[in-house]
Amino acid sequence: MVYNYFNPEAEKRHIQRELLRKADALIREHVEASPVVDTLPLYLINRDIANVVRADDVSERVKVTNLYRSLTIYIEQNQREQPYLIPLGEQVEEVIRRLRERLISVQTALEQLNGLAEQSVAAEAEQAESDLSGEEFALYWVLKGQRVPDPKEAARTVQQTWPSIPADPTTPGWSARCG
Repeated sequence: MVYNYFNPEAEKRHIQRELLRKADALIREHVEASPVVDTLPLYLINRDIANVVRADDVSERVKVTNLYRSLTIYIEQNQREQPYLIPLGEQVEEVIRRLRERLISVQTALEQLNGLAEQSVAAEAEQAESDLSGEEFALYWVLKGQRVPDPKEAARTVQQTWPSIPADPTTPGWSARCG
């Protein structure tokens, strides 16, 4: 009491603490915590991906997040059988990096991610029709993206030559074979 007489703010703090205690008790008694949003569904990466994304009734930012997650999971699950997906995965990460750094808009990121999803579908269809092995096709896809003339033949040549090149540059004759 004497303290309250000398410090009028003490009574005010006491009332505030009491109010907070009562509010805490009421919240604990009457409020139940539950997840706000279930996990967002993944987009199925197929030739209809652009229409599915366009038809999704969510904001563009959510579409980018969903498409990013979908592409990342698709690439992780299929990169062993389809090695050409690895560079596509790097391009997906680059788009997201540029979006986070605000170098591109959400709309631009969505368009680029849609394009990469369509590329992965096109590559899968082209590989199914191709007579190239998985490794040869991965090389072909990269060379085709770099606009190398006759990328199919170049991929076959590189794949045939690759095993004869020692991986260790300290091996005698390495530079003569590679240079």
